[in-house]
Amino acid sequence: MKQIHPSEKNTNKTRKSQFNLIFLLPLTVVSLQLESVWASQVSDSQTSPARCYQLSSGDSPARSVVQEPRRVALWCYEHRQNGNLFIYNADFAKVRPELAMLQSADGVLSFASLQAGHLNLLRLKSDGSSTAFSPLNVSLTEPIYLPETFSEFSAQTRDSAIQVYEQLAASNATVVDIQISEGRFGAAVSPSALPWRGYWWPYEGQPLSQGPQSPMAKYDRYVISRGGGNPRSVAWENRHHRFQGVSWEGHCNGWVSSAILRAEPRLPKRDVTSGLSFSVSDQKGLLAEKDYCSSDAFFGHRYRGLPGDDITDIYPAAFHNALTAYINMGKPVALDTDPGIPVDNNIISAYSGQIQKRSANTYEVSMRATIHRYDDSRTEVPNRAPIYYRTFHYLLNVNSAGQAVSGRWLSRNPDFLWVPLSLQGNCSHNNPAIQEQWIEQILNLTGDEI
Repeated sequence: MKQIHPSEKNTNKTRKSQFNLIFLLPLTVVSLQLESVWASQVSDSQTSPARCYQLSSGDSPARSVVQEPRRVALWCYEHRQNGNLFIYNADFAKVRPELAMLQSADGVLSFASLQAGHLNLLRLKSDGSSTAFSPLNVSLTEPIYLPETFSEFSAQTRDSAIQVYEQLAASNATVVDIQISEGRFGAAVSPSALPWRGYWWPYEGQPLSQGPQSPMAKYDRYVISRGGGNPRSVAWENRHHRFQGVSWEGHCNGWVSSAILRAEPRLPKRDVTSGLSFSVSDQKGLLAEKDYCSSDAFFGHRYRGLPGDDITDIYPAAFHNALTAYINMGKPVALDTDPGIPVDNNIISAYSGQIQKRSANTYEVSMRATIHRYDDSRTEVPNRAPIYYRTFHYLLNVNSAGQAVSGRWLSRNPDFLWVPLSLQGNCSHNNPAIQEQWIEQILNLTGDEI
């Protein structure tokens, strides 16, 4: 699998997307009518300007009882004369390759995946229909039934969209097919993509921010020493991520995002200017806070014990499609292990099992998953996250194309699956004082390493 480092530019080809239409909850629509000059700049194969829609991003995987406002994201659709459909997120100043996908007329979906600090080019067999699996959890068909309003993109957004389209169009990655077939099946991510170990940083006791040697206290002093003023990350954490009697609240979702999207911090760092030292666990703690609200593809619905909640959701078809697609393409998948109200985010890196045909359109699946847990205490030893195994048993119903479209659990189900997509993200519980520029400086300190 070809890897591309984020620092590379126009020669890079990449991007990734995800969504199962069953879980698309479109809200209000914002359609961006681009100027005709941009339409001619993007490609002479483009037949219509981009139209953009505010679509639901699903529930939040945050390990907190606080219910986030409904998450929405701005997704744009561009149709080309060659029959291709370019779909990308436009919530940020620049279109991100890991938040875009290209559905070709010949039945291949091209996108990119951020893993361990690198972008991988991926391709998935897809007919682009309303029932086809979408890895970014956004519809593969434009929701033209929604009302439109008109706006205008910045030059930076336009230029980055052109670049991302060209990168995806040039992808020659191996095409993965998740069609259901009888027999043994299985896949595993590469050793370089395995999630690294880290603490879940509970709200109780606030180990991230309590005391002068806590990771955030040292972060604040570091930023001050660099002339950035006091970011007051400790004050924000103590106010927003405080213990309120719920023992399971914490930052395991931040650990999941960091352990999948970023390279592992493996050495303690010392800043010779300020005299501050950042242990391996200090660095991982700051990343768990920074990546608390990464962009993600969310499958299923989070169970909160509210009227209408279904404790058997996530349903087997969505579970199977998301898990096998991502693992087959080399990326780990996160899950809330239990369908109850508490959240316990772990990471799946491999699966194996047996598929048996029960009738013309029904298959029985027994799958053994390799799952990684966070540490229950701080550790300074870098390595792969601890593993355990769990078997999932379910029935799948397929359509005429062999795609799983429904099913029934025969074992206890997880609550939901989710896949961290990008370090870019927004939510109401993301600490604004933890800035990427300062995090990168700390991770790349050139002072003494101890």
